[in-house]
Amino acid sequence: MRRLKFTALLPVLWVLFSLSTANAEAINITAIKMAHDIDGKYLPVNITKSFPSGTAKVFCWFSWKSAKANSQVTVRWRYLTEDIPILSYNFSIPRKQGSGGVALSMPEGKTLPAGSYLVELFLADKKISSLQFAVLEKTS
Repeated sequence: MRRLKFTALLPVLWVLFSLSTANAEAINITAIKMAHDIDGKYLPVNITKSFPSGTAKVFCWFSWKSAKANSQVTVRWRYLTEDIPILSYNFSIPRKQGSGGVALSMPEGKTLPAGSYLVELFLADKKISSLQFAVLEKTS
């Protein structure tokens, strides 16, 4: 009887594991770029990996396919120069494929410190993409 219960439980566990794994792989990031802005058509404006001193806002643009509509993605911003987590927040992917972006913005009157940064995208705690960028030192 005990062997029968265990044998019956294995297919249930396999299905649950398959569902959680399928959800974690439900999006394919096809491109990722840093930019100064994102336009009305959700395309990057002034693509770069190096932002000038005095930059207060940066955008991470990405395109995707094979997503489940309304998938929750987490973005994590990190200041690599001093190994400091800056910000983490969730957003929804609205459709199966498309493009869009997320932003890191300083409060009014403040700018991003010079140094190296990292932006990472996660789906169900699985990293699906990341990109490093920099804010340059002020030149005299």
